[in-house]
Amino acid sequence: MWEHLLHFVGRCIGQMLAWNSATPFSKFQDLALPLLVYTFLRWREGFKVIGAWKELRPVLIAIGVVFGLAVAVSIAAIPKVIYQDHVGLVQANGQLRVEMNSLRQSNEDMAGKLRDVQPKPVPAAYLEPRNSLRRRIVALAAEVKNFVDERNATRPPYGDGKADATGEQKRINEEASRYEIETENGCASRFEDRTRGIIQELKAIGVYLGPGPDSGYFEAMLEQHRSLCENSGYQLAKFKDLAYFVDGRDKLVVF
Repeated sequence: MWEHLLHFVGRCIGQMLAWNSATPFSKFQDLALPLLVYTFLRWREGFKVIGAWKELRPVLIAIGVVFGLAVAVSIAAIPKVIYQDHVGLVQANGQLRVEMNSLRQSNEDMAGKLRDVQPKPVPAAYLEPRNSLRRRIVALAAEVKNFVDERNATRPPYGDGKADATGEQKRINEEASRYEIETENGCASRFEDRTRGIIQELKAIGVYLGPGPDSGYFEAMLEQHRSLCENSGYQLAKFKDLAYFVDGRDKLVVF
């Protein structure tokens, strides 16, 4: 508070000096210098300050009057100083308002540019369905292989294929034949319908199944009611390869 008060008093004194076209040193000259010269001259004449109140009183009164007038003028300068501060504050506020408007306009322009260059949302990655055609091909091939492996785990000895076998060999041949028929029938009942449906879907989307040595291979296999379990190693590998000809959207893949 005192700092601002002293600053205000200094502004008032400065305004008073400005009205008189004076400086602090010139005022010192006007007041103190005549008193010092008078005192020096009277001292040369044997004048002593102590006991000379009557002689100094008019001078001191004159100096006091001049000082009082300076104080009065400084007080009179208060409205002028306040007005000047008000004008300066209004001008500063006006300048600040202009700068704020300019800054606001710059921000709006920048926001518009950012909206223009804002990247478009990236569509979500396609998630292949669990029952896509190629997944069903691979899954069916895996199920057939597991079925064949389970059957082979309990397979009886292989027969020699001779129809005129007798004794123990005849029994072995009969058990082997019965096992193969049961395996083929079980495989057909489990997987034939799904195999036929997949082959028809592949043909519908244009998957290449020939011409060539194996042209129409799976269609002929199904027409003859043979299953993927027959000669399973070759047939399963060939069937599983069909998955490479379709993508995750069940569309034809052209190599």
